[in-house]
Amino acid sequence: MEELLAAPQTFEDSSFMNFSAGSAATVAQSLLGLDPDDTAAAKCLRMLLTHPCAHNRLTAAMCAAGAYRHGMKTEAMQVLESTLRPLVHNPDNDLFFAAIEALKVLEPQPVIERCVRLLDAEVVQLIPRAASFLTGLRLSENAVVPALIAWISRQPVARNALSVAMALGSLVPEELRLDLVKRALADESPSLRWAAISCLNSLERGQMIGLASTALEDETDPALMRALNAAANPS
Repeated sequence: MEELLAAPQTFEDSSFMNFSAGSAATVAQSLLGLDPDDTAAAKCLRMLLTHPCAHNRLTAAMCAAGAYRHGMKTEAMQVLESTLRPLVHNPDNDLFFAAIEALKVLEPQPVIERCVRLLDAEVVQLIPRAASFLTGLRLSENAVVPALIAWISRQPVARNALSVAMALGSLVPEELRLDLVKRALADESPSLRWAAISCLNSLERGQMIGLASTALEDETDPALMRALNAAANPS
């Protein structure tokens, strides 16, 4: 690790990834796994988070989050904590998500609040990542369920909302779940129609049969037709 950090090329920018810097981050995480008090390894990750290459900064954040052990009071863990904690407010969303496994224990409420805001992000790729984190919270303690339900009801496209609604299950009003599945079954995307078919068995039997029978009238894909026929005629 020391040799990699001492080499000038380790901190050179790259259009994709500086592999020397990537190797240094991986080695540092491994060393911290063997010795949670390896301060040099923790400082290495802190240094790599300032790398000029974005991909290397993401790698360093992921390695730092992976190496962090909450509750351990070693100097190395304190270095990692002070390195990771500011990322909860870093404007780079990719860095935020790279470190989220550590941030969710270091700054739980700010992480939740940021993910709720990202549900309405203009960059659509961020929405599933935020939704995945929020639906992964223990639902019995999930104070953001009302915010998720309100978000689901605002979605003009069913793709993102469908998986969130199914993850929340009966916490989502029945009419809203039915509307989502119905819209997804009528969507032009075969993959979304398949996802909707996969959700049918979470509905009441009568609802499943009714929606499947209606969708079957317009379905042209042979594989989807077979799946809909099975749902419309359960044994």
